Amino acid sequence: MNLQRIDALLAILICASFVLFAIGCEKDEEQPNQLPTCVITSPTPGQDVEVEKIAIIRVEANDPDGSIDQVVIIIDGVEMEVAEEAPYEYGWNTTGYALGTYKVIATATDNSGAEKSDEILLHLIQKTGGSCPDMETVDWQGQVYNTVLIGDQCWLKENMNWETGNSLCYDNDPENCNIYGRLYDWETAMNICPDGWHLPTDREWKRLEGFTDSKFGIGDIIWNITDYRGYDAGEHLKTTTGWMNMGNGSDFYGFSGLPAGMQLSPQYFDYKGILGYFWSSTASNVDIVWIRMLGHQTGMSGRKETFVNNFYSARCIRD
Repeated sequence: MNLQRIDALLAILICASFVLFAIGCEKDEEQPNQLPTCVITSPTPGQDVEVEKIAIIRVEANDPDGSIDQVVIIIDGVEMEVAEEAPYEYGWNTTGYALGTYKVIATATDNSGAEKSDEILLHLIQKTGGSCPDMETVDWQGQVYNTVLIGDQCWLKENMNWETGNSLCYDNDPENCNIYGRLYDWETAMNICPDGWHLPTDREWKRLEGFTDSKFGIGDIIWNITDYRGYDAGEHLKTTTGWMNMGNGSDFYGFSGLPAGMQLSPQYFDYKGILGYFWSSTASNVDIVWIRMLGHQTGMSGRKETFVNNFYSARCIRD
């Protein structure tokens, strides 16, 4: 093969390479842009947010074949934040907003102009931990009880201390009534709440636990379990003093659950400073009722069945 033919073949090969390269580039240019991802990671959908507090709205946004230009956060149709770099978040100051449901939309835009959105609903509720909005105290049968708003529930902040029916003080010592309130059998407990108030149902207890637990929310199936369950609802419901062996709680929501103990039979008192037992109004069987327990060795909240003739503490919730 002479040199001229070799040069010609080389020229053809070089030209073919350029053509293939050009075709490859053209195909690369024709690849469609991939949409960015956009997820609101906090708060969780349907979460309750207290008015007058700052709700941190966090968004996770990524672009698989480019970069994120911006993330826009909109609350009920009003643009609140345009974040151009991570972390994509906005602190919503809820002061002055009306109670109710709000739609939060986050939209991520990539460097090619493609958009992806996510949305959640938030429930703006009355600030909890303080007294109920229209009723700071309740005067009933010679005792004054403070109120506390926890989520959408209004509770009396102290155990009932009305001397009536089958009721008694721990160890029959009146001083214990002054500290812990009285202990009642179930029939008496069902009839001691002030007008407009009642002994909480098993379901109302579950709602309280779900609201005050930082891991398992309202409606989680874990609250149907018997025995101690959840994560830290008990820790948040217990008082900051009065529990033995460093078992005090944080009383984060102002429920102020006390270790009042109980009486199982005449002259048999036990667990003061160790356990708090609270009646519900829900019977599970004949002479069997659901109760709640707070303990000095756990941050969880307990649920179990017991006989109606035992003596426990009683709390009241507003109708």
